[in-house]
Amino acid sequence: MKKTKFLIGLLIIFSCFIIGNSNVKAEENYKVSFRSNTVDYGDNIYVDMEGFSDEDKTKPIYAYFAPQTDYTENGGMISIKLQDVNSDSPYFETSSYMIMGHSYVMHSIHVGNKLYTTTPGRGEDGIFTTNCNDIKVEFPLSIDRFEVKSNSKEVTKTGKVKFIIEISNADKYDLDNMSIGIRNYKESNVSVYGYLTRMNINEYHFDLLKAQGSKNLTNGEYIISTLNIFPKGGGQAVQFIADNYGGQERNILLTSTFKIVDQQKTTNNQKEETKKTEEFLKKVTIKKTSAKINEKVEVDLDTKKNLSSATLIFSNDKESMTVTVKKLNSKDSYFVIPFTTNSGNYTLDFAVLKDVDGKEYQYRKGENYFNIVHFDFNSTLTIDSTFKDGDSLSLDNSKMTAEVIEKIKKLDSNIVLDINANKNPLITKEMFEAIKGSNKTIVIKYNDVEWTFNGLDIKNIKPIDVSTNIYNTSKDTDIKSIIKKGLVLDFANNDKLPGKCLIKLYNNEELNTLLKNKNANIYYYNEEKGKFEIIELDSKFNKKGYYEFYISHNSKYLVTNETVEDSYVINTNKTKTSNKFILDLNTILIIGIPSILVIIILIIILIAKSNKKKKQKVALNNNINNMENTNITNDNNSINNEINNDNNDLSNNIDTSNENIDQNNNNE
Repeated sequence: MKKTKFLIGLLIIFSCFIIGNSNVKAEENYKVSFRSNTVDYGDNIYVDMEGFSDEDKTKPIYAYFAPQTDYTENGGMISIKLQDVNSDSPYFETSSYMIMGHSYVMHSIHVGNKLYTTTPGRGEDGIFTTNCNDIKVEFPLSIDRFEVKSNSKEVTKTGKVKFIIEISNADKYDLDNMSIGIRNYKESNVSVYGYLTRMNINEYHFDLLKAQGSKNLTNGEYIISTLNIFPKGGGQAVQFIADNYGGQERNILLTSTFKIVDQQKTTNNQKEETKKTEEFLKKVTIKKTSAKINEKVEVDLDTKKNLSSATLIFSNDKESMTVTVKKLNSKDSYFVIPFTTNSGNYTLDFAVLKDVDGKEYQYRKGENYFNIVHFDFNSTLTIDSTFKDGDSLSLDNSKMTAEVIEKIKKLDSNIVLDINANKNPLITKEMFEAIKGSNKTIVIKYNDVEWTFNGLDIKNIKPIDVSTNIYNTSKDTDIKSIIKKGLVLDFANNDKLPGKCLIKLYNNEELNTLLKNKNANIYYYNEEKGKFEIIELDSKFNKKGYYEFYISHNSKYLVTNETVEDSYVINTNKTKTSNKFILDLNTILIIGIPSILVIIILIIILIAKSNKKKKQKVALNNNINNMENTNITNDNNSINNEINNDNNDLSNNIDTSNENIDQNNNNE
């Protein structure tokens, strides 16, 4: 009996254990994937989400990012909320606590009140997976040059250190609001900190007397230790640390040094360097006096040695224009007028040249200024930043900035924007916002595929990825059993596009081998149904070397010389008509039908008027006939009356004569 009770007790305990554990929810199969392994500081981290139910998306979702290195030394764990959860492009905003140049891992996520981590056993409610180990936060701008140099070789403790800070395309940051830290090269505890005073385009002064800690300054060699740049409109500064200080890496050169001495003096070495710099540049010739935005301007740089780089800075009373010279050491050297330049007259004031040995030479229009040598620049450019309808503008998507997009949005003219997306296939939603509702056109080129959007067709504002994978049907397990020869266009997962899009597929070696420049049939492959939908049959190969067709969403498309059997096609009744023809036919119907109706109405009116005139003519003729008949009758009546009168007169005369005869007879 006791054994039976003991066994029953064990059974009850085991049952409770089973029941208790049966209430534990199975681990969700969540997956969060970064669309890119790098992101600009201040921009969004776009992700793809898998395994999240509609109910999950109604709850707040947070991710915890940790530096790839020890997070206790680099800002700690950072919590960021997922935005636009229900859209095609959910994203995390880069936190102001993230450090530029560091890589971060997505450590865990919160879905509502449940926690999931990438490490089994660490999460309270399960694990999730990610396809990227880390994401690197980079400087948010397309920087052609970012360098800080001291032009003060020697300065007194109460003097001003002069810096040249060169930054290209830094439109998001307040370059009038930068702070700097310097320290003694040998005595790291001797340092000062303060704000820079901007003197002109890229020249800054640092007043040692006003700097924090200036009383502790000693003679010796000093280096730049830190530089802080603040975003426009306020916010946390981005801090840069010298490459040779603290063992930390930054995308900036802060390696120049200067000395603090009791008295400034000019050395013989400095005089010799100045003389070499003066002799290096012989002549600068700008071969145009006026230019438009995005126009090439040829330039001739006559130097003692060949150049490896050349930067020219033009300015006027309001702003500057920095350009980089291309095709150096040739007769075809040129620079391009930046899109963000405003109309006006610009004079060449500054040049930074570097020879093939890496030695740098700096020139200015004014007098010698430390290692910047005077040069008699005598070039002025008149820039016209206006556009007319149909003008074309070439842009590199990897260097796209908010300033460029804002200027596109403000343009009154309907221009064509040719965007090279080979280095960065992600087109931001701001670009589509900039052209929406206007007749502006963007033509996005990515390898052999060209995407064309018109602003009047934009309805669904969203970012898109124009990367396209093109491969032979033999590599597609779903399609190769239906079609043997053809190419598959596997677009990125954008789903519905911002608007109607014209796709141009340019010829390449593989396309030419398969289709031999002949007309092709184009299908959309419906993966859910495992069938095709006709996009265009008998599409002509353009003389310029491409096929073209319209799409409104992204997925798989097939280009082939073969015809898919009707059993695999959903819309088999579609005739062999191109999209352009259908569009033109619709246009004809829309425009033509009202015109035909107007013509018919005019014909009816004309016929009615003609009939009315005929009736009026008949009535007139009748009136004339009636009048003629009336006149004839009247004439007849008059004649009859005259005859009657004559007869009466004759009768009276006869009677009178008879009476006279009778009287005469009586008398006789």
